[in-house]
Amino acid sequence: MQRRDIDIYRLQPTLQDLKDHLRITDDSHDRMLMIYLSSAVLQAEHVISRNLAPSICQIETDYTSFVTLPYMDDASSLTDLEVLVDGERRTWTLTGSDVHIDGPEGQKMSISYHLDVDFVEADIQQAILLMAAQHFSNPLDRAQTLPTASENLLAPYRQWKTRYT
Repeated sequence: MQRRDIDIYRLQPTLQDLKDHLRITDDSHDRMLMIYLSSAVLQAEHVISRNLAPSICQIETDYTSFVTLPYMDDASSLTDLEVLVDGERRTWTLTGSDVHIDGPEGQKMSISYHLDVDFVEADIQQAILLMAAQHFSNPLDRAQTLPTASENLLAPYRQWKTRYT
């Protein structure tokens, strides 16, 4: 089992950025705006194959001595990595996004870690705001035939690789 919990209060852009973009001054729409903002961040992540949201990740699996961490771009964004095998803390070695677990084999394994995002480029933030604003102004599904402004802003960052195995 893999789980990723996004820290919605540390997203870039912020809820206040989205409210400013939409010229909303009250708090009556905050709950839905956070959903739209989170969705737009995840959309942008899928387009450019890069982690954009601070997250807490958890993997629960049968024991293996080698695990590739999902959602991770590079080791600099990783903090608080903890590996438990049968409930006991284990030492580990990290190479890129690959974790090698030291010690004897076990039955069950749990890995938890935090991913931090320090900087999101202005044009990516603008694309996220445009996508979230589209969700807000037109919450219905629609057919799309031409590239949107948000897709054009994200295009230079697109990486053609498989992600989130």
